[in-house]
Amino acid sequence: MAEARSDLTSRVLPATTLCFASSLAPRPLELHNHHANSNPPIECFRVSGVGIIAGGAGDLGAAFSRALFEHGLQNLTILDAPSEETAEPIISRLSSDFPLAKITFTRVDVADSGAVEKAVDAVVQTLGPITILANFVGVVCCEHAVQHSLHSWRRAFETNNTGSFAVAQAVARTVVTTKKGGSIILVASISGTRVNFPNHQVEYNASKAAVIMMKSYLAVGWGA
Repeated sequence: MAEARSDLTSRVLPATTLCFASSLAPRPLELHNHHANSNPPIECFRVSGVGIIAGGAGDLGAAFSRALFEHGLQNLTILDAPSEETAEPIISRLSSDFPLAKITFTRVDVADSGAVEKAVDAVVQTLGPITILANFVGVVCCEHAVQHSLHSWRRAFETNNTGSFAVAQAVARTVVTTKKGGSIILVASISGTRVNFPNHQVEYNASKAAVIMMKSYLAVGWGA
């Protein structure tokens, strides 16, 4: 029977207590285990195997490399266009902070698919099957669209889009061959979804938008 409207004003609504303040305090890691044989939740975030960071000589790539080492990765190769001298400070800091890690550097133009395949194959031969690729490659030319040269346009797409695909494809081929599985991360930009006016970077926005769609297609095509 339906309740009278007058009764609804005094009705006690059901409630659930999610936690007490004291439960938010840090607890010993072993207390998180559901049973004696289960792994701590932190194990869910552990990274192992061999990683490649394309564009790893930049700030974003360096920060991501550090995060991988902090989560257990021991073998990493940085692929980038700058010289080894440019990448040396980053590699030195990482080597100092993670002395047990093995870090190598290969100078490569990601738009050169042949050079990319050679570099990726060398990683497999020296470090083992690749389990993670993170691609941070990106160039930008801040020119007004009216004066924008086709040379700068082509350079951006060759590096940001074609280069991203070349690295992803080369790594995917090794994953198929080794049958070890792996993760491929293609880093785009908010500029791939927003104009970011008044920044004059039409070629960068367009190329990063292409990376976003490429990511979605490869996730479906390669993940099936």
